[in-house]
Amino acid sequence: MNRLLGILFLLVSCSLSAQENRLVMKQNSHSIEVKWYSKELIFREPTVLFRSVNNGEWEKVGPVQFVFGQQKPTAEEVKADPELKDLQDLFKSSKKLDGLGLLIVTLKSFNSVPFCRFLGNYYEDTQVTAGNAYRYRVVKAGQTASNPLAESVVQVMGAPTLSAPVDSLQFKTRKRAVDFRWKPEPDRYYGVEVYRSEQPDSIGKLMTKDPILISKVQDPNGKTTYPEFFFSEEKLAEKKTYYYTFVGVGFFGERLKASAPLKVRIKDETLPGAPENLHKTVYGKQVQLNWFKETQESDFAGYRVYQGKAKNRDSAQFEISNKELLPFADSSFRASVPEFGVYFFKVAAVDDDENEGFSAELVIEVIDNEPPSIPLNVKVISDTARLIITWDNNPESDILGYKIYRSIKNDQNNLSLLSANVLKTNVFYDSLPANALNAFTYAVIALDTSLNESKLSEPATNVMIDIRPPKQPFLKQVYREDDKVVIEWVKNTELDLAGYQLFRISETDTNRVRLNKDLVPKDISSYYDRTAEPGKSYDYFMTALDIRSNCSKESNRITIRIKSETADVKRKVEISKVKYDKVTGSVKVSWKSSPVEETVSYVLFKRTAGTEFKMLTSRSEMTSYRDESVQPGDLMEYQVRMYNQEGKVVRSGIVSFSVPEKKKKK
Repeated sequence: MNRLLGILFLLVSCSLSAQENRLVMKQNSHSIEVKWYSKELIFREPTVLFRSVNNGEWEKVGPVQFVFGQQKPTAEEVKADPELKDLQDLFKSSKKLDGLGLLIVTLKSFNSVPFCRFLGNYYEDTQVTAGNAYRYRVVKAGQTASNPLAESVVQVMGAPTLSAPVDSLQFKTRKRAVDFRWKPEPDRYYGVEVYRSEQPDSIGKLMTKDPILISKVQDPNGKTTYPEFFFSEEKLAEKKTYYYTFVGVGFFGERLKASAPLKVRIKDETLPGAPENLHKTVYGKQVQLNWFKETQESDFAGYRVYQGKAKNRDSAQFEISNKELLPFADSSFRASVPEFGVYFFKVAAVDDDENEGFSAELVIEVIDNEPPSIPLNVKVISDTARLIITWDNNPESDILGYKIYRSIKNDQNNLSLLSANVLKTNVFYDSLPANALNAFTYAVIALDTSLNESKLSEPATNVMIDIRPPKQPFLKQVYREDDKVVIEWVKNTELDLAGYQLFRISETDTNRVRLNKDLVPKDISSYYDRTAEPGKSYDYFMTALDIRSNCSKESNRITIRIKSETADVKRKVEISKVKYDKVTGSVKVSWKSSPVEETVSYVLFKRTAGTEFKMLTSRSEMTSYRDESVQPGDLMEYQVRMYNQEGKVVRSGIVSFSVPEKKKKK
C-alpha cells in the first residue's frame, strides 16, 4: 500500500472521471483477456458481456452477470498480495472514490487480475479459435447488445498485435533540468516508464518508480487540456549528455516496444570572461572596433558583435553584426551602419553552449557628411495645361526633400529652379500655358537632413497633352469637271495642323467612305475624286487633324448629283479576259476597245463587296494589268474606263471574279 501511495502526487488533481467508458482487450496464446472501465472506473451496477465472432450475432459470454464486490480475492491471493485486503477496506470506508484513492485503485486494476475480478470488470475468454475475428460489448444487466456501455476493437485471434513505441517525444532543457512530453494515446497504454542512460546503446536505469499516468486538467480559463509537460528531471550535471528511453505500459501490465533513445545535453550555465577595453575608430559609415580578452576558456567558441540604434542606451534594440563567430585571436571587427546617428556597440565572448559574457557598451556618434544617392526613374507625364513630374523616393531614411529644375529642349546649362521650398513628396505639377508646344526637360536633386545635396538626376523630357482639336473646316464648293469631282475648301490656320481627311456618302450607301489614303497636306485646299459614278448623288464633307491626331468636327456637307453619261455607240471598251496565275498569285486583267481615230487612255477600277470602286492604275494606253493585291478566296469586280483627249469617258461592263481557294494537303 505504501508503494501505491507514493505514485505521482503531481497527478492528484487529475480527474479520471473526465475519461469515457472504455473496453480494452489483450490476446494471449489460447485466450483473450477483456477489461472494461466506466467514467468513474467502476460499474456499480451489474453488467453483462457480449461477444461477436466474425461480425456475426452478439452472444453472452462469461457469468450471467458481473457484479462489483461479488468475487472477493481468495486467502491465497491476499497472502500473495496483501494490498488486496487494504483495497477492499478502502471501498468499505468510501462509497465513492476520487482524487488519490481513485488513482490508486485505477493503477492496481491494471496489474492485478484478482482485484479486477473483485471490481467486476474482467473476463478471460478461453473459447476462441485462431483465425476468427472477435469483438466485445459490455452492457447493463437486463439490456441487449444493441445498447452498449462500451465496445472493443476487432481482434483476429493469432494475428500479430501492434506494439508501436510512445510517439512524438519532445523535450525542453532548463538550468540543470529537462522536461518531457509525448503524444497521449489512452487507447493503447495507460502509463509510461522512463529510463535514463549515459550511453546511447543502453536502456539504462528506470527513473519512474511507477508508470506515469497522464490525465487532462483544467487550466485557469476552465478549459480541460493536457499539461504542458508530463515528466521532469532536475539536478542534472552540466555539460553532460543523457539518453532517455520511453516504454508504454498496457492495461494488462504488458510493455510496449521501447522508443529510440532521446539524446539530451545539459548545457553549461557558467558565463565566459567578458572582453575588455572596447574602443573605436570611425570612417564615414564604417566603425572599426577593437578589444582585449586575457584568458581563452577551454569551451570558448568565439566573439559576437552587437550593434543598436536608439535615443538612449535603455531603449536600444541590439542586432548581431557578424554572421560567423570571430576567433579568439581576431579581437577586432569593422561594422557598417545603415545611416548616420548615435549607435551603441558591445562585444560578447561566447562558449560552446551559447553563454555570453558581455563587454561594456560603447556609444558612437556617426556624423553625416555623405550626399544622398541620385534620384532615379524621373518621368514627365503629359496632362492638360500642365506636366506631372514623378521620381522614385530615395532609399535613405534621412531624406529632407527634393529640388526640381526645368529647361527647354534639354538645355542642362540653363536649368531654372521651379520651387524655392524643398519638395516633401516625389511628385511635382508644373502648370503651363495651354498653347505651349515646347518640349520641357526636368531634373531632380535630393537633400538630406544635414543639407547634403545629391548630384542632378538624369533629365526627362515631354510635351503637354493637346486635347484641343482644329476648328471645323469649311467646304467652299463641290462641282463636276470632266471625269472627276472637284472639292474645294478654306484652309485652316492652326500652327499644329497636320492635314485633312475627305469623305463622301452616296444615296444608296450611308456609310461614309474615306477618299484619301494619306492625310491631305495642310497647305492644299482642293481634291479630285475620280471614283464617283454617273447617275448617283453624293454628300461630300471633311475633317481636320493636328499633329497630335486631335480631330475637328465634320465640316458642312455639299451634295452633288453626277449626271448619267450618254452612251457613245462609236466608242466602246470591254474587259476581254480575267485570269488567275497560280505561280505569281496574281490576277491578270485584259481589255480592248473599238477602233477610234483619236488617242485614248484607260484606267482600271476595282471594288470588293460593299465598297466603292477604287483606281488600280493611272491613265495610260496599256490594255492589261496584273493585280497582285489579291488573296485566295477573294471576290472582286473590275471595270475599265476609257478617256479621250477631251476627258470624255466610256465605261466597260462590270466583270466579277473569284480567286481560287488553296487546296488542302491530304
